[in-house]
Amino acid sequence: MTLHLTYVPNMVVRERLDQWENAVRRDAQVGPGDWRMLAIWPAARDAAVSGSTGIEGNPLDPAAVEEVLAGAAVEADADHIREVENYNRALNLARDAAARPDFNWSHEVIHLINATVMEGLPRDTHGNYRGPGEDVFVGIFTGPAPLMVQSLMDELVAWLRRRDRTPPLVRSALLHLNVIAIHPFNDGNCVFR
Repeated sequence: MTLHLTYVPNMVVRERLDQWENAVRRDAQVGPGDWRMLAIWPAARDAAVSGSTGIEGNPLDPAAVEEVLAGAAVEADADHIREVENYNRALNLARDAAARPDFNWSHEVIHLINATVMEGLPRDTHGNYRGPGEDVFVGIFTGPAPLMVQSLMDELVAWLRRRDRTPPLVRSALLHLNVIAIHPFNDGNCVFR
């Protein structure tokens, strides 16, 4: 398997990426206490948690996710509630880590994010990559052989640590594409979307 670490933008994509970058630079001062974050973050979080856990089969919609994260009693399977709580903790962990000026990607960060997502769930592997005998088949997709996972993740982490001119939005999309393609964990891979 070859990782996808580059992209070739056409003129329309380049213009849209420039618009995105300009908007990010213009609103760079938005911080955790800013009213815009206080107004937007909960709805964005609820949709992200519902969407990502939904890919894995969790039926809780954004409204139910909001209730769970507010501490309300929700009539749902205990594992579905735990998935939502775990995913939210992992989302906060990733957000807070990325906000640090000294943040750098590492296997430890990736393991910690997955361990947080899977904590206490039936398929909890404590953030360990797939190993011998842990093949992945999702629909028609077959993940790379478990013995390839470590070297593929080494390559991905090395790419993430490099500073290049790839726009952050594209880097994020390529990170998601590669984690899903490598499928380094038995479960909980969608947190990197």
